[in-house]
Amino acid sequence: MPLNRDTSLDLARGLAMMAVVLSHVLRGLFAAGLVDPGLAWAGWLDRGLYLMHSPLFAVVTGLLLAHSVDRDGDAAYLRRRLVLVGWLYLVWALLQGAAEVLTSPIKNVPVTWGDVFALWRPLGHLWFLPWLALATLVVVLIAPWRPGPFHAVALVVGSSVSLAAWGWELDFAVARGWALIVFFLAGAALTSRRFTASTTRLPPWSVALVGLAGLGVWVVAASVPWVTTPTIVDGGRTPASVALGAGGSLGALIGVLAVSVVVARQPSLSGWLATLGRLSLQVYLAHILFTAGTRIVLVRLGIVDVGVHLTVGVAAGVVGPLLLERATRPVPWLFAPPSGWRHVERVWDDRGPPASGGRPREGRGTP
Repeated sequence: MPLNRDTSLDLARGLAMMAVVLSHVLRGLFAAGLVDPGLAWAGWLDRGLYLMHSPLFAVVTGLLLAHSVDRDGDAAYLRRRLVLVGWLYLVWALLQGAAEVLTSPIKNVPVTWGDVFALWRPLGHLWFLPWLALATLVVVLIAPWRPGPFHAVALVVGSSVSLAAWGWELDFAVARGWALIVFFLAGAALTSRRFTASTTRLPPWSVALVGLAGLGVWVVAASVPWVTTPTIVDGGRTPASVALGAGGSLGALIGVLAVSVVVARQPSLSGWLATLGRLSLQVYLAHILFTAGTRIVLVRLGIVDVGVHLTVGVAAGVVGPLLLERATRPVPWLFAPPSGWRHVERVWDDRGPPASGGRPREGRGTP
């Protein structure tokens, strides 16, 4: 019997996507000299966002993995996923790169065509796609949701290697984001079936209390200037800074997932955010084009108010990609391979079986 759709996971992805857009808008203001990263509020917000958004995407992707792999088979799943991710990386590396080159005359750090075609060094946020390919391969091979000593030992080893890479990265494809694999593994070990079964048995007040406790840990961790976040290189990292960062990320995950579970029980509040979660791939791929363009336009208009930049930038980074996705549906090559490769699309929709047992709803997973 098919499972009912767990809207809370779409909500969690929607919240994570909002956090990604906000963090990149803030980092853009840092780079443009409009906000001093040394300000207490800016540092806290930056650390808090990076402790939360990428780990949250990783754990939700892991939660949704087991069903898809068991449905399609290991080899078929990997083949389809890797083809899709490879296509998206090539298309968006060229699109993003062309935009970077064309706007180089008005940027602080110019980008050349040589940078664009150096695909082993991903531009900006596109590092997530090579990471997703590597992490998917690792997690499918380990298969932590399956019983047996191999899977248990491999889970421990993989998690240990991932934690050892916390705050460490190299500037080339598949050498970034290793610290996130522990969250991918944890989600895959738990599975969406167990997550949904456990959360539906709990009363809303208990879920809310657990969520508040998790968010409290996250806020405290982000308040410590020397905390190490998972995907920002920290040359001064220590066991204490890594442990605090891991605890802060865990608190953020618990808090946001709990909030998502509670809000999911109120359909009138969850609709638009769940839609954003289902289309988080499209928003992730395209949002930089809209946030950077918005910042440039606002500065040209003489608008330097930080509140305006944050508000308008986030709105543009969310709404712009959603409109782009809608406009390109007749020729969806920006977000899916050509029609001859259309069989690979289904694997990106890792949300578990649809409630009706029919075709999956639109949207192709998470960045």
